[in-house]
Amino acid sequence: MEQALISIAREAYRDPREAGVRLLSLGVPTAAVWPAFGAIVLVSVLVGGISDLAAPPATDVEVSYFIMTVLLGAIFLSFAVGVWKIGEAFGGKGSFEEAMVVGIFFQAILLPFQILQLVLAMVVPALAGLFGIALLFYGVWVNVNFIDALHGFASFGRSLGVMILSSFLAAIVLMLVVLLVGGSLTGGV
Repeated sequence: MEQALISIAREAYRDPREAGVRLLSLGVPTAAVWPAFGAIVLVSVLVGGISDLAAPPATDVEVSYFIMTVLLGAIFLSFAVGVWKIGEAFGGKGSFEEAMVVGIFFQAILLPFQILQLVLAMVVPALAGLFGIALLFYGVWVNVNFIDALHGFASFGRSLGVMILSSFLAAIVLMLVVLLVGGSLTGGV
């Protein structure tokens, strides 16, 4: 399965919809979804922490790594739920587990670009900003194609709608989680 995932990752950079179809055809076991989810959240927090060390944020607010893990986990999970349920409301056929697999894979294939952006930020900050904007648009394109493969829409507009509405859901969940842990945002590890 490892070789298949590497092959699909390479294809995802060129043809994300077909890569999404291939990924879903692997039948990733449900038991593998949650450990992969935990790993991608932890790696994302690690990259964010390294980024903060390389270029400290402009704000004086410090967020502990534990809270950052909770926040990122909430964002990723609520986005996956949104992609699943909103996609279903739009006539899609994807399941929650499949939405998680697609979301985890999406995060995984973007990690090398995020690391490259981090290196650029240390070496050529102006170029890192432009690279970040390009990465945002590329990420939207890949994500929309993955959502399309997940739900079998064959419609860029419907898939884009699911992504936008799922992003709003994730933002609302993020605000609620911040309100719940607001007093704990600063502090140690």
